Amino acid sequence: MSKKHHTPTDGRGASHNEREDHTVHSQGQTLATDLSEDEGRPLSTALSNRIPIEIYENIIEHTDRDMLRSAALVCRAWYPRASQSLYHTVIIESRASYGLLTTQLRTSPRISHWLAYTHELVIGRYRPSDSNIPFLDALPLVFAQALPALRVLEIRRSLRPAMHPSFYVALRQFQHLTSLHLCLVKLSNTAQLRRIVCAFPSLEELTLENVTFVQAQSSGATVRNVALVTHPEIRLRRLKLRGYHDGHIQSFDPIVTWLVSSKFCGSLLALVMVFDASSPLDAIRELATKQVDRLLEAGGPSLVSFHGEIYLWLHDHSPCDFAHNTALRHLALKLNFHFGSSVEDSDWPDAANELRAAFSTIRSHQLEDIAVHLRFEFSSRLGEEELSRSYEKLGSDSRGLHDVLARPYFVALTEVGVKVEVFHMPDDYKSADDFARAIVPICRRLFTPWDNRGIVNVSYYTTQA
Repeated sequence: MSKKHHTPTDGRGASHNEREDHTVHSQGQTLATDLSEDEGRPLSTALSNRIPIEIYENIIEHTDRDMLRSAALVCRAWYPRASQSLYHTVIIESRASYGLLTTQLRTSPRISHWLAYTHELVIGRYRPSDSNIPFLDALPLVFAQALPALRVLEIRRSLRPAMHPSFYVALRQFQHLTSLHLCLVKLSNTAQLRRIVCAFPSLEELTLENVTFVQAQSSGATVRNVALVTHPEIRLRRLKLRGYHDGHIQSFDPIVTWLVSSKFCGSLLALVMVFDASSPLDAIRELATKQVDRLLEAGGPSLVSFHGEIYLWLHDHSPCDFAHNTALRHLALKLNFHFGSSVEDSDWPDAANELRAAFSTIRSHQLEDIAVHLRFEFSSRLGEEELSRSYEKLGSDSRGLHDVLARPYFVALTEVGVKVEVFHMPDDYKSADDFARAIVPICRRLFTPWDNRGIVNVSYYTTQA
């Protein structure tokens, strides 16, 4: 089912002037006039009544949300499915939209009826708002009973370090919530995060994106606090952690300590970790890779899928350790590299060593597919001659990697997708495209044992910095 969403309006739906005109107008040639006019005529009632309603409903399911209000006004038969799709996802971006929806809930039985079908609720916005009037504190009290079908909750920015105590109590009314996404929020400490997450005993998916804390907390203090708290029987199936600067990565230390200590990850099926920090500090690099390894170990043999975007300067360090994940079937790795002005300054040895270090820890005989994303920073000073020398030099650098790729753990592998991304300055597009094309055969050489089996597919694209 394609997701649609509703943003509170005045409750009257789209006016006649807001409806899209789908009439096909003739643009000139006489030969096309009759056909154009035929296409513009509505279907006869006799014909339209013969079309099963299921076909209309399937079309509505895939209709752009901007057209759903108009679709709901077409006829009585279309109204239920169009309205249900419109209210599948409700977005409350501000105090004003929150106030409007609460008024509609109180005064409109029609709005109240369709809110009962809402599957996903999104609160706040990615960008900072001019309005600082809080409204999230009261939202669970107002809407918990009105949203019995709610399964997904996403909160952007709206959480504060000091929420009203009733907020945490009211959250428990969302007993059937299975997915929670917190984005760009600043909390007091891990204790506040724990109060929010533990309000949902049916939680299966947790996403924490750019979460920071006001109070710094050590891992030891987090473990002691966990020991004093009784946790619900939450068994996460999917966990996503994303951090885009050093502060976010530093916050992951107490977060991961809490998740591991609380045993939430013992039944984890899928893990996504994204780190993209500009800091070259070894401490940040080690902290990030440490959190990945701790969660991989906690997931153990239950983990089936891992997606890691480790955009750090690892310098031939392993980005992750899969020794405990003996049932791993799907693996995706995104790594960051840089080419200098000479072969000796290029990152091919690092690329080969990082891949070798990661793949050498694989202990699953069930791996079906691997996706590798290599992100390079383009250097216009590295010409064709240097690339040719890089190609020749790679033979010795990649021998250890090839030995690993030939291990029996990869016998079941049926697909290896290698995607090359090249960052470039605006004036370097043509050179960067040539550069990307030239390194495709070098990337193939990295994966020679798998390429010989015919399971490697290499693609590339360029991105302007």
